[in-house]
Amino acid sequence: MATSLLVDDRLALYIHVPFCVQRCTYCDFYSLTLQPQSDEVAAFFTALKAQVTALSLDGRFAGRQLSSVYFGGGTPSYVHQYLPAALAHIADCFTLSSDCEITFEANPESFNAQVATTLAKAGFNRVSLGVQSLNDHCLKLIGRAHDEQTAWAALEAAASADYRVSADIILGLPDAFELERSVAAAQWERLLGLVDHIAVYPLTVEAGTLLETLVDADQLCLPDEDRVTQQMLDMQELLASHGFERYEISSYCRPGEESRQNLRYWRGGDYLGLGPSAASMLNNPAGKPAGSRVRFVMHERLEDYVAHAADLKHPHAEDDYLSPAEARREDVMLALRTKQGATIHAIQAAGLTDICDELVEKGLLEKAECVHTPGYYRCTQQGWLLGNIVFAAVWTAN
Repeated sequence: MATSLLVDDRLALYIHVPFCVQRCTYCDFYSLTLQPQSDEVAAFFTALKAQVTALSLDGRFAGRQLSSVYFGGGTPSYVHQYLPAALAHIADCFTLSSDCEITFEANPESFNAQVATTLAKAGFNRVSLGVQSLNDHCLKLIGRAHDEQTAWAALEAAASADYRVSADIILGLPDAFELERSVAAAQWERLLGLVDHIAVYPLTVEAGTLLETLVDADQLCLPDEDRVTQQMLDMQELLASHGFERYEISSYCRPGEESRQNLRYWRGGDYLGLGPSAASMLNNPAGKPAGSRVRFVMHERLEDYVAHAADLKHPHAEDDYLSPAEARREDVMLALRTKQGATIHAIQAAGLTDICDELVEKGLLEKAECVHTPGYYRCTQQGWLLGNIVFAAVWTAN
């Protein structure tokens, strides 16, 4: 049987829309700076439609509802004129659950009241806004195409259109060593009055990015690890004081406003990823032992994705098979990203009790005993901050 913590058989659908107005200095995702009216953009959405049609006829997915649909990127709002038809085709080919969460990512420079209204009428009910910072100087340093004023206009437009609104915030920005210098208290009051979900990320210098080049050339100075850690702690305290709870290592929300798409990932549920470089995961693949799972990744380059999108024999570039034992271990690793953590039963089944007890001794995990339900191991405050150490220890344990 499946190792997933989810009890339903629904699917999540992710669509990678690989187009942006410009490339941010820190970004290492696959994206292209093409005009929305270009032939390449039109070809992508034609290929996406063909792939959705083909997958809806695949016996692995027949009769399974979609619990969430997520258009990520890239910048989906940059090519917003294509999104209503894409969503309508998905709804024609698959059954959307009555409470389906339908999200699109947007950057402030390509999102306004008109776009908000159009996409809400098309069926989108949640928007994730790439605010990143409300400091114009910082925004310019990391290559964002918007400024503070544009960010506020986008946030107001999203709230007025009655979306569930999430905002992305980056900490550890250059020349913003203190949280107060990046966003003043009054700005936070205003921001948190407009959103019900916040995703917080420390700035990471990824290989091959312009940010790496600038940092290596001493053209940008980033805060040290201790300063970033303090920013993360300050952020957690600030959000808690405004009623936001941390439910996953990078995400905070008001009660009941968790991202269902995110939770599907962390709880080991099945999901499909469409678009260049998008990843999928399915439990109990045909012809494999019960409890195993398979991951597969679509072709990375746009032209390769377009060429193979509707080919069910060769639609993706690579597969990764996980044995039942590996899937159980992965379930624990993913569950430890969440506030609830991993159950003692799941940890025992994965053979990870010893390593988790070692992490408890190091102060990175805590063991929570429950009277009426199975107990849990979950990250401590230090474990949240050193999450990569925790996850690597679990995944590589013998």
